Amino acid sequence: MGCGGAVPNLEAATSMLVRSREGPVLSLAVEICSATIFPSHEPDLIVSNSIFGDGAAAAVLNLVQDDHPGGLARVVDFATGLFPQYREELRYRTDGGRLRNHLTKRVPVIGAQTGAEVASRLLDRHGLSRDDIDWWAVHPGGTVVLAQVARKLELDDEAMRFSYHVFENYGNMSSPSVLFVLREILDHGRPQPGHKGMLVTFGAGFSAFAALIEFASA
Repeated sequence: MGCGGAVPNLEAATSMLVRSREGPVLSLAVEICSATIFPSHEPDLIVSNSIFGDGAAAAVLNLVQDDHPGGLARVVDFATGLFPQYREELRYRTDGGRLRNHLTKRVPVIGAQTGAEVASRLLDRHGLSRDDIDWWAVHPGGTVVLAQVARKLELDDEAMRFSYHVFENYGNMSSPSVLFVLREILDHGRPQPGHKGMLVTFGAGFSAFAALIEFASA
């Protein structure tokens, strides 16, 4: 699942809570991207080596209780999209016994297209429009990626500022990145109770994921 992995991991944790009626559940996203640095003068590897970094993030999920709602946000729903026709655009392969990242120039456009598709599915399912989403946590895959996502979802710079901040300060950490963006929103955006948020991620496969959340407290 690559860069998109944190969202389906959250979905798995949510399913565990629903099924067992016991919590809390700890959801972890850890990536050591530096382990796959592949020195080369090829443009795709220069980009890959430049933007990726190591990172780790975690989220604690628990059952909502009417008498003790607590928490920072409530998970509402998830959407997933698999697009195998784009598999060759973004994947790892082995070269001389080492992992080598392979990404093409089309990745920003494909990521924006697939991310927008799963986000739209989620909005349609709940009778919402993009204007109903107060906060966007988009995977900071790179400045070109973010620009394409903003264009596709018709989001302004203000809506994307937390994703840009994470990329500029931490790089693309693969799956933990979107949780870093969510943390920035909580710390500096200060969403109000009832505000809605959308997490949008995408990665190898080609796969894309979205999560609809509702903030409970600032």
